[in-house]
Amino acid sequence: MRHAEAEPAGPSGDGARRLTERGRAQARATGAGLRALGVRLELLLTSPRARALETAALLAEELAGSTPEVRPVLDGAAPADEILDELRALAGFEQVALVGHMPVVAELVGLATGGPAPGLGTACVALVEFPARPGRASGQLAWIRSPQL
Repeated sequence: MRHAEAEPAGPSGDGARRLTERGRAQARATGAGLRALGVRLELLLTSPRARALETAALLAEELAGSTPEVRPVLDGAAPADEILDELRALAGFEQVALVGHMPVVAELVGLATGGPAPGLGTACVALVEFPARPGRASGQLAWIRSPQL
């Protein structure tokens, strides 16, 4: 998932950007939509940046039961293959969500599916299904959902 809409960068820098009111509504709508689809997360991983942390917290509230866990590799600076390595190390979890930043989130989807990196608007979710352990080109893109859907 790409984090929800955030305020512009200010003097505190990019990492301190918080969600806008619209962004908070987007995150809640995405969480409610996932709940309506029957999504039940075992693990919710997030970037340490403020906008991703807020998005993950609101998503967790809507999905009741998920507690966001910070993973520095999701900060938007690490390459997609490092994130895929992190996923591969999570053997035993079947329903894992990541909250991160563009363009790395889209690059991760492309790397995992062997396809192009999709465009993902704010608070969009891409579901990638893996038949076994995550790896390069081993996943299948099931769907992409926006908060409006």
